[in-house]
Amino acid sequence: MASITNLRGASPKKHTDYLLDANVWIFLLGGTEKSYQQSYIDFVGKIPRMNADGRSKIILPSCILSEVVNRMMKDVFMNEFARKFPTAIDPRFASKPNLLYKHSYRAHRQYDEDFGMLLADMNAYGQHIVTVSDNFAGTSLNDIMDNPPTQLDFTDYTISKLAKDNQLVIVTDDGDFKGGDNDILTVNRGLLGTT
Repeated sequence: MASITNLRGASPKKHTDYLLDANVWIFLLGGTEKSYQQSYIDFVGKIPRMNADGRSKIILPSCILSEVVNRMMKDVFMNEFARKFPTAIDPRFASKPNLLYKHSYRAHRQYDEDFGMLLADMNAYGQHIVTVSDNFAGTSLNDIMDNPPTQLDFTDYTISKLAKDNQLVIVTDDGDFKGGDNDILTVNRGLLGTT
């Protein structure tokens, strides 16, 4: 039976592995600054203490790693780059974020520095992270077409399926997971039914 539990004041449970949604990684890596996000940061900070003898881990599938890296590089670091190096921006791309990212930011040395810093920040959790396959190879396109995800975008569908198949608890602030059949830890009021 799936459950949605309030994360505030919660502690990791023994022998439980946690799949952090991309939004939680963004909170951990400093991509946003709202007070409610501290509950997620505090909870994840307790996982290393539970992991003293390998009991609880952070599961990181490639779809989440990809989403986190792309969002941090495009939404956080590129904006900082634009403020820090305005003369490095090709004026043809100033109002076109995708082209700015590809032609000005990625071509600049700051991109490599930011990318290295992002990976170093994620690696701070390294000994508690287990990278896993998304298990997409086990997903039939016919199954998806016969039973398409209607409440979730495709990445969330993949996360939900992976968590269910491996008995993982999803830590998320994404309200799209409401009504699913996963165990969820959140402070999202919509998920908790307190809106």
